[in-house]
Amino acid sequence: MMETESSCAHGRRRPPPAKSFSKRPVLLRPVGDTNVPGLSTVPLGIPFKFESSAFKGKMLVRFRNAKSDNPSVCKAYFGGRKRCVQVVVQGQFKCEKRVSDVFTGLEYARPLKKLPPFFLMSFVNGFVKRIAPAIELDLASEKPKFLAPLASACQTISIDAPGKEPDIACFNIKENTAAWGSYFSRMNVRPNKRKRMLSDPDQSSRFNFDTNKIYTLDFYDDILDYGTFHVKLYGDKLKYDLASTLDGQAPQIMAKTIEGNYIYQFEIWHQRLLLSNSDETDESTVDTRSAKNLSQVKARSLHVGSW
Repeated sequence: MMETESSCAHGRRRPPPAKSFSKRPVLLRPVGDTNVPGLSTVPLGIPFKFESSAFKGKMLVRFRNAKSDNPSVCKAYFGGRKRCVQVVVQGQFKCEKRVSDVFTGLEYARPLKKLPPFFLMSFVNGFVKRIAPAIELDLASEKPKFLAPLASACQTISIDAPGKEPDIACFNIKENTAAWGSYFSRMNVRPNKRKRMLSDPDQSSRFNFDTNKIYTLDFYDDILDYGTFHVKLYGDKLKYDLASTLDGQAPQIMAKTIEGNYIYQFEIWHQRLLLSNSDETDESTVDTRSAKNLSQVKARSLHVGSW
């Protein structure tokens, strides 16, 4: 049986006690209509199949500082890299979607805690909008969110005919967007150029995620360390505690449409989010330095990717 959900007052459902996590202190689990057929737990470090009403494919999730079902390969992947997390999504959309209408990111049902002053948040929001008009960044609201266009948030995209898609377990997936035609078919479009183009809704609305291609999306990040549940700035010189800010709410690996329908949806739970449970213990040190660093993290994440 899949690691099941129990009721939770803040809208989404709370996972089982951390002592039952198969990859303690981390639990990755599907939510909504996303399901992982044939598995009792969602693995880390090896590909697994998943399906929702909008998408069918597979995923690979690697976390630094966390247990893995393939520890030697996970160690080799992170060796020599600053990255803390990698997520590779591969599969087919069940209905055609405009590229401009599909987003990824983070969203929460309750306000975040220990945020920077309002004037600083307003400045950050305005700055983000100027450099990336399609970004939705609202961390100070009753329901905080940080959403970016899916096609501009990932580090690499490969669009292929079925059977020609890359192996998602390989360490370096190559950019291949020629199937979008137009400028993408005439030029060798590098990832940075593709990100800038598809951050503009006027540009991205010209292209589609169709149903007869396999899309491989590679995301990685050197800031969010889900193994320790900290934000890392300037290498390991400054750490910001996620648990104290998120207030028992799990970050997500997800994509959704502009109408609010989820393409896929997973939650990343850490045992320190569950400290209100009497059977949980905190095995990590909380660093509460400089709450203003949270806004710096969100702004920087526009460039390193989100999901």
